Amino acid sequence: MNETNEFPISIPDEDESSLVDARREKSREWVINTYRKHQQVQTSSWLDKVLGEGSRNNSYVLPVLLDTNPIRHRQSIQEQVFPAPRIIHEDLLMTDHMKIILEADCGMGKTIFLKFYQEQLLQQEPHPVYPLPVYFNFGSLTEGKSMAEFMELVHREILEVVLIECQQDTELTLDEDLLLTTIRALEKEGRVLFMLDSLDQLSVEDRFHVYLETFVEDKTFRSNRLILATRKFSFGPLATDSLVQKGKDAAFHVKFEKVDERKQGMFLGEAQRNKDLENLSKYSNELVEVPLILNMLRTLSDLDKLKGLTSRGEIYLTYFRCILEGDLNEEDRKYCEKYFDGLEEVAFQLFKDGFSQRIDEVETGYSKDRLIKEWDNILIKDGSVPIELEKVIQQTPDRWQFRHPSFQEYFAARALAKNKDWKKIVTSNCRNERWQETLKFFSGMVLADEVFDIFMDQGALFLAGNSVCEAKKLSKAKQLLIGQLLKYQCRSSFPQFSKCRLIKVEDVMSANELSVL
Repeated sequence: MNETNEFPISIPDEDESSLVDARREKSREWVINTYRKHQQVQTSSWLDKVLGEGSRNNSYVLPVLLDTNPIRHRQSIQEQVFPAPRIIHEDLLMTDHMKIILEADCGMGKTIFLKFYQEQLLQQEPHPVYPLPVYFNFGSLTEGKSMAEFMELVHREILEVVLIECQQDTELTLDEDLLLTTIRALEKEGRVLFMLDSLDQLSVEDRFHVYLETFVEDKTFRSNRLILATRKFSFGPLATDSLVQKGKDAAFHVKFEKVDERKQGMFLGEAQRNKDLENLSKYSNELVEVPLILNMLRTLSDLDKLKGLTSRGEIYLTYFRCILEGDLNEEDRKYCEKYFDGLEEVAFQLFKDGFSQRIDEVETGYSKDRLIKEWDNILIKDGSVPIELEKVIQQTPDRWQFRHPSFQEYFAARALAKNKDWKKIVTSNCRNERWQETLKFFSGMVLADEVFDIFMDQGALFLAGNSVCEAKKLSKAKQLLIGQLLKYQCRSSFPQFSKCRLIKVEDVMSANELSVL
């Protein structure tokens, strides 16, 4: 430009556009707004399907997030002995870290939380820095490729959402290559909030590579933000302590607070007045603390099928029959028994092979080869689990797991009850932590006194005490003896045994032979 301020190019007239190229595919703002519009519809539709239509306040218990990061400042002795994680009141985008890890067990609602948070962000004004909240399930990655195809899949998912605009406006034509170029540019500029799910469902090797690139080497996400939801996992021999610690230090860690009694009551409605359920929850806290199981109870209550169920085994049996049989006729219901048989066999075989979904942190999913049987592939068809089992099993293209560890334990207990060598198996495993929950279910499926004789002979006293609620036909003598031995346990730690303090020694002695005592 010279001293006379002459422009090197001509200024457009007032009626002319100042844009060099008016193609929508090149407009970052148009791509962002179009994606947000259509993704909001898709996310809300998914949530309506899972939670039901209507107000989210009536169908979803919004979890409280806790800050579980190491405390760097000096603490009092009381704070060190009784740590109290800070409740996170601020929006997750207000944290100082670019990467957030949400760790929660199976059935705690990690996927629903991510979808709910995505819906909220899409309903609000776009964030000035991260206007593109993108949900991605790691389970859709091809096994063995891990991060090599990750970003391209994300770009394609955004592209497919934006292209919905062409379906609604038939006169609109978009150049997909130009659109992909704009989407890649937005990602490289750090405009994306990645909401990543199911890292634990990858194989150990793939999981390690994702973790390494995301939290240690930081190659993939650059200046984009991410929230990763996963159950607790480890890498076995693949990772050193220093590498794992470096990854932990690179992220902000949060978890869900336990669902309090007020929220439990609001969600359960009439079911909260069920005295049998109140008693069972003392023996198994997850009945009223795990959202997936809370939903089971509410479903049964709404169908008026919860009354009269006095054990966890009865609750699970009734629920599974409801979702597998539904309104089927008598002939089709016989077919559903094959589902039970298949699930029982697979669950029990996992335990025999040493795999417990509740405890394992390295092998957090299983190959679909386990579902394939030479004589009857009832659990898998064309590489996928049948839709009838979607509330029992969750799957990725290559792997699967039960939606909650208790599902594996329940079906394994049913298989054990049909096994003629069950006494030998119970004797060998009643002190094994992996089998504890399975044997609780099992104690209500066979002759109770015989099972409890094994428990007592093997010294599995707490297992016996925690199984009393399942074994409805347990003799009075056995109940008194077990109660006497557990009567002085801490009331706050073991509330299920507090009523045992009413047992009198004279009653125990009169009910049991001296040889037993």
